[in-house]
Amino acid sequence: MKEFTPIFLFGVGRSGTTLLQTIINAHSKMGMLPENHFLLNFYLPTIGPNAKSFDSKLPFQDEEFCRIPLEIRNLLKEKNFNSSIDFYSDVLEKFALLNDFQLVGDKDPEHINYLPHLLREFPRAKFIHIVRDPRDVILSRKKSDWGKKYPILWHIVEYKHQFLKAQNFSTNNKQFFQIKYEDLLVYPEETLKTLCNFLQVDFDPSMLNHHQHKNNLFSEKETTWKQNVKKPILQDNFNKWKKTIEPSTLKLIENVLWGLDIFKIYKPSFTHQPSLGIIDKMFLSFYLWYINRKDRKKYKL
Repeated sequence: MKEFTPIFLFGVGRSGTTLLQTIINAHSKMGMLPENHFLLNFYLPTIGPNAKSFDSKLPFQDEEFCRIPLEIRNLLKEKNFNSSIDFYSDVLEKFALLNDFQLVGDKDPEHINYLPHLLREFPRAKFIHIVRDPRDVILSRKKSDWGKKYPILWHIVEYKHQFLKAQNFSTNNKQFFQIKYEDLLVYPEETLKTLCNFLQVDFDPSMLNHHQHKNNLFSEKETTWKQNVKKPILQDNFNKWKKTIEPSTLKLIENVLWGLDIFKIYKPSFTHQPSLGIIDKMFLSFYLWYINRKDRKKYKL
């Protein structure tokens, strides 16, 4: 358990996590690590059933971890660590110290899958959940390079599973802050001032010009689906689903997500939960079983 106070930024993939990461990183007193998947790749394997011991040499051989600035990596090589969480904490603390940051954070959509572990290890942490209209999220996931190979129902089920984790985690949790992607686009200054108030830092106008701030938050190979964060905020980049969604896809999305708090934020198209066919029900049951199984094995939940 660490007393350090990091920011954990997360959301279902394609909800705007990279945009918000870039905006926060533009603040003069806050910094966000490049997306590095350290917790997923090196912390989770060391806890729960079949836990492995942590080898502090392995992260330096990992391409994703090596996105961490070289100066920090060199300092880490000089120390011995008792655990993966000690190693990770030192990354955050050195990142803050070297840059004179008041707060530092780590963005990874995967964080949404193991939030209770993060709270246990960092009981003072701040958790930021960004949400976006699920119909836009799911269409965006399906169009992405990494999401094309999965059927649309898989993306819907994964959205439900992950959003429900955040929904449950947020209950009576004063360290949890939810930000709406569309508010970030349309009312950026007001939305960011509210976020800064939650984080207990002064608002920095530089956040509104995030695209002018030099960063190395993501790799070149990710540029194809993250290129918009290098531009000014696109105020009309929402409700795309209304022009492109197939009626059958809309029906699937709203059936599976019916009853979630997300439809207290975004108005559903149907007045009642739409029905599903037998084949879709069979696949839905299988996907839910598979994802729950993966949770136990991969996320130690």
